[in-house]
Amino acid sequence: GHEVTVVSEKDIESVSSDSFEYIIETVLNDVVVKNIPRILVEGGTWILKSRKKTTTNFISTDFISKEITVRSVNYYDFEKTLAWLDHNASSVSFLLGKEYDFENWSEAFDDAMSNETHKIFIKVNE
Repeated sequence: GHEVTVVSEKDIESVSSDSFEYIIETVLNDVVVKNIPRILVEGGTWILKSRKKTTTNFISTDFISKEITVRSVNYYDFEKTLAWLDHNASSVSFLLGKEYDFENWSEAFDDAMSNETHKIFIKVNE
């Protein structure tokens, strides 16, 4: 029931302040951490899901002053996820990019590097 807006880390600094109630972060770095409290509304929620071990400058008062909730999530059950995707494919189709044959792997990588908001798929033939 929520509208989804995908914001690249390259574009996060241009997002207006107090724009979102929830942020699901997928790239954790200093630029993202600096902007999350700015673009979340007061009382908003940051859903932390990056699994890459990263050290960032986290200024607690930026989050405390807006009473931001930080919620950490881990992987969900794979079979349940597949069932959900099967039933709700249209809800996430905008996140999916092209599918490439294995022979076109270089083109797939170029596409992936030019648009980080879409998942690219490479078919491996048996």
